Amino acid sequence: MARLRRRPGAALRGWRAMESEHKARPNPEPASARETHGFQAEVRELLKLMIHSLYSHREIFLRELLSNASDACDRLRFAAIADGALLAEDRELAIRIDADPSAGTLTITDNGIGMTREEAIANLGTIARSGTAEFFRSLSGDEQKASQLIGQFGVGFYSAFIVAERVEVRSRKAGVPAEAGVRWESGADGEFTVETLTQPARGTAVTLHLKADAREFADPMRVRGLIRRYSDHIGFAVRMRKGEPREAASARAGTRGPEARPGTDMSGEPREAASARAGTRGPEARPGTDMSGEPREAASVRAGVRGPEARPGKDMSESEASLEYEVVNQAKALWTLPRAQISDEEYRQFYQYLAHDFTDPLAWSHNKVEGKREYISLLYLPARAPFDLWQREAARGVKLYVRRVFIMDDAEQFLPLYLRFVKGVVDSSDLPLNISREILQQDPEVEAIRSSLTKRVLDLLARLAKDEPQKYATFWKEFGAVLKEGIAQDLPNQGAILPLLRFASTHASDNDPSVSLGDYLARMKPGQERIYYVIAETLEAARASPAIERLKERGLEVLLLAERIDEWVMGQLETYEGKRFKDAARGDLQLGALASDADHKQHNAQLKESKGLLKRIKDALGERITEVRLSERLRESPACLVLGEHDMPERMRRILAAAGQKTPQARPVLEVNVEHPLLRYLDGLTDAGQFAELAQLLYEQALLTEGAALANAPEYVQRLNRLLVRLAAPPGAAS
Repeated sequence: MARLRRRPGAALRGWRAMESEHKARPNPEPASARETHGFQAEVRELLKLMIHSLYSHREIFLRELLSNASDACDRLRFAAIADGALLAEDRELAIRIDADPSAGTLTITDNGIGMTREEAIANLGTIARSGTAEFFRSLSGDEQKASQLIGQFGVGFYSAFIVAERVEVRSRKAGVPAEAGVRWESGADGEFTVETLTQPARGTAVTLHLKADAREFADPMRVRGLIRRYSDHIGFAVRMRKGEPREAASARAGTRGPEARPGTDMSGEPREAASARAGTRGPEARPGTDMSGEPREAASVRAGVRGPEARPGKDMSESEASLEYEVVNQAKALWTLPRAQISDEEYRQFYQYLAHDFTDPLAWSHNKVEGKREYISLLYLPARAPFDLWQREAARGVKLYVRRVFIMDDAEQFLPLYLRFVKGVVDSSDLPLNISREILQQDPEVEAIRSSLTKRVLDLLARLAKDEPQKYATFWKEFGAVLKEGIAQDLPNQGAILPLLRFASTHASDNDPSVSLGDYLARMKPGQERIYYVIAETLEAARASPAIERLKERGLEVLLLAERIDEWVMGQLETYEGKRFKDAARGDLQLGALASDADHKQHNAQLKESKGLLKRIKDALGERITEVRLSERLRESPACLVLGEHDMPERMRRILAAAGQKTPQARPVLEVNVEHPLLRYLDGLTDAGQFAELAQLLYEQALLTEGAALANAPEYVQRLNRLLVRLAAPPGAAS
């Protein structure tokens, strides 16, 4: 089924290379079984959104279609490892683009894996992707927001309709007879037609019949510029017609423009400058070589297949055989080049091609490892989270190559789950070409690479946090909650993850999570032995928590947490640089040397005076609580609930209960502030019924303060109303 981002085995992602006829024309042979189908509802919605929301980014359609064509060639090369005959008719994998200004068409042709009729129907009319429904629910009428979301989702083949009023696809699967070709066509009007035809060459050709306001994309110069901008480093040659004078193209398009100067490429840029911009120089592709300069025979051997040389013009009509094509892109994988030869702009462009993202990455790490094991890695930190970041079944991982041969997308075995946001490429020299996902899970070589890549990503994050804190703040906002998973999932690297955590804290007046554990330790009071934190439903609730009133009064900093994962994460932590973590809402505060002798004397005196009150409250509340205790936490609030050190938090209990799991009902401790006016009023009550009712109100308010739900909210309201009526009554009036 079609996927809007590249996925293994999806013909949608490879706009499979195709015959030499570049212009849409009636098939000379009778078509068979012409059918009309309706688009899946999600596809119709996506097309409408793209057409209206991506207008300012519409040139990305070419990046998407070239990416698909490259994928098609990659997949054919991989399939040919097992069946070399698949490459027999045309061994040199490449992509060709034909721009026709007079006809207003643009055709992207590749000689990759191709599609059958059934695959064309499935891949081009539906979206088979987990999370599709969530994606559409997240969209709104805000065009800018929709544009960003679509960019995160990856638009794939359907991006063609941003600029085309009609799209025609001709394809034939590698290894099937010429008579098994297929023609697919749609005008994005909710329907598409499909028919079987004779297709001489394998692969796919996508012809765009451009809209009137998109005819600029039929200009060869414009197309060349876009190729260099978005797809300069895809691993296959992208060819266009050679040496067409600018004035000829202008005349054919009905316009005029400056002549292409001698010694320049077709965009008007000097060839010398183009080479310098790429950071590389090299000879022209020699006859008999692929576009990286490697002999075709050698490239075939490296791919694990052998066969006869492709004959010139074999996949062209006679009229086209006389046309000369030249390579527009570098046609060499970026990660294979030395870092000194790659500019930052090229790294950014490659990321956008790789991740199908409009935005630049925050940072990247490019490394070549030699020695016991040899591999190259190019890893990127995105600037924003994809919409499906929290869907466990969503595809993730890096692109895997073995000795420059594409093996698979989304090789998740090379990075742990908590680093699922990382994009990139891994090219190994040690893994077998026929490696499968099952083998990857058991291969010790993969485990060694995984360990090394994990450390590289954590090192990259550490450098970003130190050298570019603003960028790291952006990263943390998007991916911080995911990185926290590593605290529990990756114990060997927990020490490297801890310094990367960021928190809101009582040290600042805002809720910006900018405080590191190192910052906290630097501000600790003399004699302080605990790192205090509190967890609540929101950061505002955490900041106002009664459990930290005394800590704030003493000037002790408290870390504020409010994400769903925080209860689980903090439960995995014990110490950081010798200081123990302490939940301010559990057990004793453990102030240690921070509590003076005067504090102890005052507490003991209050305890002696209030023993009777504490017992009366416990009797009124019964088994709902473990005990009633004089609080060392409270200064402004009358009461709060405190869990034991090993009790399950109320928030975690609710999460597990919502998932259908049985959880033990915790019995908290009720701590009271006997200096509060409500407690003094309660102590003076002689009416047992009123005392019990007010004690119940204190308990229920403490429950509400920590975000818990009341078992009987209407009864609570009635009880509160009765108290208000009594308080409002004139002195001496009957209760």
